[in-house]
Amino acid sequence: MPRHQPESKRDASHGEVAAGLGAAVRRCRLKAGLSITALAELTELTQPFISQLEHGKTAPSLTTLYRMASALGVTPQELLAGIDDGHADVRAVPAGQGPHYPMSDEPGSIARLLVARAHLGLEVIEYELDAEFQARAWFEHGGTDFLYVLRGRLLVELGDGRAERVRAGDALEYPGIVPHRWSAVGRHSVKLLLVGIAH
Repeated sequence: MPRHQPESKRDASHGEVAAGLGAAVRRCRLKAGLSITALAELTELTQPFISQLEHGKTAPSLTTLYRMASALGVTPQELLAGIDDGHADVRAVPAGQGPHYPMSDEPGSIARLLVARAHLGLEVIEYELDAEFQARAWFEHGGTDFLYVLRGRLLVELGDGRAERVRAGDALEYPGIVPHRWSAVGRHSVKLLLVGIAH
């Protein structure tokens, strides 16, 4: 299979985001007893990309981050928590701020991390999906996903053959272990909140 060189997104907090994620990936890789070469094989990523990631020189798309978490045997929250301040009792994230990631290697769809608390097994992510967005890869992970659509319409395909259409004001919950993927429906972009809860 071809190896992918994911794109990174730079914003004002790129340095902190990349450094925190890189440290978390390296820590989890060493704990799993994996070399960079072995992790590259498991994730179908390039060794140079993983090396740059661990050194804080780039940040992955969210799709790539989930793939790495699966290969490392950890939850996505454990990697995302590497860029969050787990010691703050109160944490405000102003509108438009917080770490941003491309949703995948396709341009135009962005994920904004609002909360990542590994000790609580919690992540909250705001997604802005382009009207043309169609996920090709299936996601599969532990825990439960709860999503709430703020704008637009979304098709959620589940690996057991079910498909749910959700629109603004609708909510959907499903086990993360069931393969799933999203697609925008119609001619408008989609905005939604995802709450991921690890078990």
